[in-house]
Amino acid sequence: MATTDTISTLSPDSAYSEGGVGGPTGGPFGLIDVYNAKGIGFNKSTSAGAVWVRRLPAAASLGTGATLVLLVADDPNNPDPGKVAVFGINIAVLGSASLYTASLATNTALGTEHTATVTIPADTARPTTGKTAEFSNAITVANMGGAAAGSWVMIRVRRLGANASDTHRGRVVLLGGDLRDT
Repeated sequence: MATTDTISTLSPDSAYSEGGVGGPTGGPFGLIDVYNAKGIGFNKSTSAGAVWVRRLPAAASLGTGATLVLLVADDPNNPDPGKVAVFGINIAVLGSASLYTASLATNTALGTEHTATVTIPADTARPTTGKTAEFSNAITVANMGGAAAGSWVMIRVRRLGANASDTHRGRVVLLGGDLRDT
């Protein structure tokens, strides 16, 4: 039975940039300040991501899959409050030599990408920058690239800034996230 327990935590300082032009800033490249917090900055109008390599706990049930819960904020230096940002989420299994090489080198062999939207809060009565929003995306086992309890996985989170539904024209900062057993 699924527990909804956290099975992995995604901290910004343990992520790696997916690379390429317009890739996110943060992780080993220097985190973005959002007042008293820091995170990975996802730039406007680009589709680029960050990746984490994790081992899923052997006790994870993954009954129906997993839910990724993310906390983001509007960048105080590049805001666009009240607008929508679109994110894509993938999970890939690492382990065999061929899959390991393909996943880390070219981001192929990833599970199905799931998209999620988040509206950055706007509040005209108080400062409108630096506000946080939490959003989640459930990923079924069938779309997790073959991940199972005890598997090494790569988790990719990327902003799909070129998506027509992404109306946020500033930078969105990922402050953290967790993967929950569902």
